[in-house]
Amino acid sequence: MREPEVLEREETKHAPWRGWHGYVRLFTDFLSRERMGWWLVTVATFKAGDSLASRMIGPLLSDHGLSLSDIGLLTGVVGATAGLAGALLGGLFLLRLGHYKALLIFGAMQAAGFIGYLYIAGGGYDIRALYTVICMEQFADGLSTVALFTSMMDVCRKQLPGTDYTLQAAFQVTVSGFAALAGGLFTQMFGYQTVFAAGAALTLFALVPVVMYFRTADHLSSSGK
Repeated sequence: MREPEVLEREETKHAPWRGWHGYVRLFTDFLSRERMGWWLVTVATFKAGDSLASRMIGPLLSDHGLSLSDIGLLTGVVGATAGLAGALLGGLFLLRLGHYKALLIFGAMQAAGFIGYLYIAGGGYDIRALYTVICMEQFADGLSTVALFTSMMDVCRKQLPGTDYTLQAAFQVTVSGFAALAGGLFTQMFGYQTVFAAGAALTLFALVPVVMYFRTADHLSSSGK
C-alpha cells in the first residue's frame, strides 16, 4: 500500500486536469503543440484510402462469382495471415527505418496494393493473380498500420500518453468510418475501378503531410527551437 502523502502528492499533480475545464485543456494543449496540424492531417488521411477501398474487396469478389467460402478463405485466412506477417515484420523494419521512412515506404506499398485491385476489378485475372494481389495488399496494410500507430505513440506527451493516444485513435477511427461509408457510395456511383483508384490516390496524397511534418521537425531542430 502506498503512503498517504504519496497519494496526496499525485492527486495534487493531476488536479489541473479535473473537471470540464480540465478536459478542454487536455484538447487545447495537445492541439497547440508545434507541427500538430500536419500530424493530425497525417492521422486523418494515412489510412483513409485503405478504409475507402478495402471495404469493397468482399463485394468485388462476390460480384466476380466467388462463393462465400472462397471469399472467406481469401480475405479471412490468406489475407489475414499476410496482414499479420506484415504487422510482425513491420515492427522489425521500423527499428531500422525509423518512423519517417517507414511511413513513406509502407504507405507507398499500401497504394501499390490498391493499384493491383484495378487489374482484378477489370476482370482480367486468374486465381494466382487474385492471391498475389490480396496477399500484397494485406501485407502492406499490416506494415502501414504498425508505422502509423507506433508513430502516434511517439507523438504522445510523456505525462499523458494514454490520453494523447486515445485522442488520435478516436480521430483516426472517425475519419476512417466516414471513408468506409464513402467507399460504398463511390462504388455504387462510379464502379470498383474508380474506388480502388481513389483509394490508391488518397493513400499517396497522405504521404504529403508526412513529409511536411517531419521536414518541419528538422527545420525546428536545426534552428534551435
